[in-house]
Amino acid sequence: MKIAIAVALTLIVTMFVRWGIPVLACDENGFFSLDDVKRKVPQFEENRVSVQPIKKPVPVVLKGNPEARLYRSVLREGAAKGPNFAGRYTIVQWGCGAGCVDWAIVDAITGKAFFIDNARDVSVARVTPLPLVFRLGSNLLVLLGAPKEDETRNGITYYLWNGKSLRQLDHIPASDLCRAGR
Repeated sequence: MKIAIAVALTLIVTMFVRWGIPVLACDENGFFSLDDVKRKVPQFEENRVSVQPIKKPVPVVLKGNPEARLYRSVLREGAAKGPNFAGRYTIVQWGCGAGCVDWAIVDAITGKAFFIDNARDVSVARVTPLPLVFRLGSNLLVLLGAPKEDETRNGITYYLWNGKSLRQLDHIPASDLCRAGR
């Protein structure tokens, strides 16, 4: 029964995220979300990019990219769905253990896969259920959780994608967002 409820909640949350509705909430256990941010932070609307019409994404290029080769199945499947980020890119996510999400950015025009080392292997122990928030028409990426499974980095981090790498714009530690028992 618990598994069925978790699956149903995941489906509901996925739909809300697609519609752009914040769904995570800070609670008595210390879970946090974008709703818990009480100061000015970068916004998707402030970081718009043009959406490029792409009929069929280029397959992921594996040659010369050992990490892409390692994750080829999940990258191919995710990239084939087409762009979902920054006009022409696809963010592909997969599990890397209990409470961990790994991800990459794939260029739908060139097929190149980008792995952002300092923001991968996101521990989502205090985030339910999706750690990455992004839009097709924006190059802003919001990461909720602890990158590199380093709980000292747990919180909400705002990044800007330039087509090759991410630049950190802001970080709000989890301790500033939510306190257990509040």
